Amino acid sequence: MKHLSVSTYIAACIYEIIKLFLLAVYQLNASSSASLYSYTALAALCVPVLLWFMLLLNETAFYGLLYALVLYKILCVSAEILYIFHSKFSILIEYSGQASNRTVFSKEILLFIIVDISLLCYSYARGKTYYADNTNS
Repeated sequence: MKHLSVSTYIAACIYEIIKLFLLAVYQLNASSSASLYSYTALAALCVPVLLWFMLLLNETAFYGLLYALVLYKILCVSAEILYIFHSKFSILIEYSGQASNRTVFSKEILLFIIVDISLLCYSYARGKTYYADNTNS
């Protein structure tokens, strides 16, 4: 496995863990009583960390997970875009002069979108080249 792939997989694992903690902290600050849905969603956010870690351990055996990560990242980016549209509409309705936690978190979501799109493109390109290099034509 190339050094670039290892460093990318490590960076992706760290990014997903940081994203998980930021979303957990936001959820705790948003509501005093978290629902079962919140805990289920946080558990689902642990999936990409596991997939990146498995790729880090043995990319040859788990190269098919790159396409699973592409699908997961497409879902993440679409959910983040829907969250931004939802929060912008609520910001327009409930306008206040001070920045609320919701608007600050929307800025973090923009960062999440940028990183998720770059990881999506990397996973797709890496999976496509890995598949093309290791199939018999």
